[in-house]
Amino acid sequence: MSSWFPLTFRPTSTNSAPRCAGRYSEPRGSAAVGAWARRVPHHARRRRVGHPRPTLRHDLIHQGRTSRDNRRRAILPAHDTIEVRRLSPERLSAFLAFMEGDAFADNPKWRSCYCQFPLVDHAKLDWARRSADENRAAACERIGAGTMQGLIVYRSGRPVGWCHAAPLRLMDAFADEPDPEADRIGQIACFVVAKPHRRSGVARELLAAACAMFERAGLAIAQATPRADADSDAQAHFGPLALYLSAGFSMHRTDSDGTLWVRRRLGGDGRTPATARDPASSPATGR
Repeated sequence: MSSWFPLTFRPTSTNSAPRCAGRYSEPRGSAAVGAWARRVPHHARRRRVGHPRPTLRHDLIHQGRTSRDNRRRAILPAHDTIEVRRLSPERLSAFLAFMEGDAFADNPKWRSCYCQFPLVDHAKLDWARRSADENRAAACERIGAGTMQGLIVYRSGRPVGWCHAAPLRLMDAFADEPDPEADRIGQIACFVVAKPHRRSGVARELLAAACAMFERAGLAIAQATPRADADSDAQAHFGPLALYLSAGFSMHRTDSDGTLWVRRRLGGDGRTPATARDPASSPATGR
């Protein structure tokens, strides 16, 4: 049996016969192959049996006709499962594995944080002198005591993202920003998504779940502080402004250092997206 497929093709010459189904004989020798390749239109050349037919997505990628976002999505499963779960003592090992593994693969200098930065009063503590071991121990202690809250997202059973989301009163880093509504605010302090899973819906799922978690806790406002000058994925760890605006947040104020304060009213004053789920409940499927 021949190892080549017959293909339907249109001859390039305008004087040729109408479209027909042809079966080229397999050329022999390098000279013959070269002549055959020049004679046969590229789209009509046959493929070897067993080679998978390229998909439209594959073709568009290699022709440079898709965006970076679509190229990134193309390498992910089409119908994978995303699960968002609340941080708990039982999920400590998953949190540590993510922080010490995929979380900062492209930005290792932040690997020592363990997301403790929002939890300390920087007027009382010199953060620059904190070691990774100190932050790791503090994270373990706080998670065990329930004073560190957040969400872990799993994709096909593997942790691929983290969102530090908690009542504002638990985040001492904001102690120098007194707010009369502090007891009613849920603060979204940080997003960390493994590089291969960015721009694939992970952050949107985390944000929707964070707002739902705040609302169920009786909080009235979801607040975040994206940066206007973030020039890379790593620098956008507070979450990109566009993500918040697309989720119903609006500008609250802008600081001189480039910090943008965005808020969204919850409960009776706002709405939680239909896609939002309790992070302790059933998973979401897809992106």
